[in-house]
Amino acid sequence: MKISTRSIVVAGVMIAISAVLALTGLGYFPVPNVTSEATIMQVPAIIGGVLEGWGVGLIVGLVFGINALTRFAGLPIFAGQPAWMPFVVLFLPRLFIGVVAALTYQAMKRGNQIVALSVAAVAGTLTNTV
Repeated sequence: MKISTRSIVVAGVMIAISAVLALTGLGYFPVPNVTSEATIMQVPAIIGGVLEGWGVGLIVGLVFGINALTRFAGLPIFAGQPAWMPFVVLFLPRLFIGVVAALTYQAMKRGNQIVALSVAAVAGTLTNTV
């Protein structure tokens, strides 16, 4: 993977958007009767992955993963669990959001562009959810 000035700029902008969403609370929405919160924090990772490839998606997903780990590692749901469990549940899936979106888009972009973008966005979001 070649690292260009454009890739660095896109990664920086997506990381900045992720930081703003995380630090202002705009990226998380409380959901009644659910332990955690709904989020739109995966969107910058998906956009970064689709625009510049899996490397940028991985870097932006790393920022999302670190934020999720610091924000939710102390939840009661992790009480009594092994110490590595929050890392596996909160950090690892976030790394792969942009990667899955980028690879899905790369595999489908020869066909209809709108379908490829839609499927990549859904695949990235499902990576975050599942």
